[in-house]
Amino acid sequence: MQLAAIAGALLAVAAIFLDRFSLTIPRETFSYTGLDLITDSDFSNVGDFQKYMPLLVLIIGILSLILSIIPTIRPNCVKASGLGLLVLGLLVLIIRIVAGSWVVVDIFIQSYSILDHSGIGFWLAMVGGILILLCGIPDMVKGYKA
Repeated sequence: MQLAAIAGALLAVAAIFLDRFSLTIPRETFSYTGLDLITDSDFSNVGDFQKYMPLLVLIIGILSLILSIIPTIRPNCVKASGLGLLVLGLLVLIIRIVAGSWVVVDIFIQSYSILDHSGIGFWLAMVGGILILLCGIPDMVKGYKA
């Protein structure tokens, strides 16, 4: 289970560097990564919480990676690690669902017909969060049985 948790954490970490969403305005398509939200001046009018959500997922992914490695080093910390993975996986999913519900179109001129699509980075973070969450459950059960 630890390998799946590590894989989920790595997916959550990698998601910030991949396309988070793309906007299609007639005759042009723009793709943005999670880093673009933080560094691109096009997003200067976006609220800080929404702007830094990809960074928050990156930090949670790094913490999940650390928590998934701890039980291999200290086997008596399985329950605490499982609880941490469960909470962090749930946080990633909540952040992704909230981020997916916000409309990015408000940032740009609304008179165009704009289509926005979730990119691979958005979905990889979701899969990473699910893996982290699911790997925390057996660790907690194992910790309670021990």
